[in-house]
Amino acid sequence: MAIEPGIEWLLVTSPYTACHKEAGYENPVESYLRRGEIRIVEGSSTVKIDDNYEKWFFVKEGWIPENCARIFSNKLRAQTAKSELR
Repeated sequence: MAIEPGIEWLLVTSPYTACHKEAGYENPVESYLRRGEIRIVEGSSTVKIDDNYEKWFFVKEGWIPENCARIFSNKLRAQTAKSELR
């Protein structure tokens, strides 16, 4: 279903995004996603990187940093945004 309360959808916005085993760039890469792929967000975590904090999202392939994706409250919005990606 496209609209479900409490479920968030992730749209990959980077051309090629690494999915890490755990949240954080130093962790092993398990898989990759390409721009325009849409996934259900299964979890999130905030990770300290140097002096800053960065949010990461977990999808079935692994952990993705927030700067490589956009989050939507429903799949229809994610699909609309996908059609506007360049």
